[in-house]
Amino acid sequence: MQQGVGSCVVFAESGPSKKDYRLFNIPNDIAGNDVASMEHIISRRLKYYEDQKPDLILIDGGRTQLNFTNKILQDYGMKKILVLCTGNSCRSQILEGWLKTFSNGDYLVFSAGVEAHGINKDAVRYMNEVGIDLSNHTSDLIEKYCDIKFDLFVTVCDSAKESCPIIPNSIKVLHRNIDDPSKAQDKPNAFRRAILELKKLAEELDQILRN
Repeated sequence: MQQGVGSCVVFAESGPSKKDYRLFNIPNDIAGNDVASMEHIISRRLKYYEDQKPDLILIDGGRTQLNFTNKILQDYGMKKILVLCTGNSCRSQILEGWLKTFSNGDYLVFSAGVEAHGINKDAVRYMNEVGIDLSNHTSDLIEKYCDIKFDLFVTVCDSAKESCPIIPNSIKVLHRNIDDPSKAQDKPNAFRRAILELKKLAEELDQILRN
């Protein structure tokens, strides 16, 4: 099977800028998907201009491609926060849920772990009490985000801070140790207490990201 290839042609004020032309190999699993291929090409191309956005992008496509490109550009220009705990199972998931609620779509929120233990069912249950659904969250390893530049990187447990194999490229790094409610004997009270504590932290982080 022949490798799919996408290209980006760049124009400067003086005309075509051949030194900035790029060809990108399209992964085989998305080669037949025009929209996914376009996302791959544009996202990779923008990495070459981390601090300089283009004034104009010409898209060879219809309304679907145009709307999708707008979404990519919006995400690219938004601030990003990554939350880390040991297993990306409980505390980081709760904080991610609060931050996504407070963000109102104004910044991007991610969470990860030194390990990936899956989503804690009690975290889902007790966050539902405050109207936040974690059931669609994923438990991810921090290596997934090693190529992304974050505006804020937050660790929420001492063990994750000490054992983290990768420190993401981040403008600001913060640490706050939150007790793990999943290890408490009185789990209902421990989870509700942790949820309130993480809500307060999310409010602080929201203000940092907006300033």
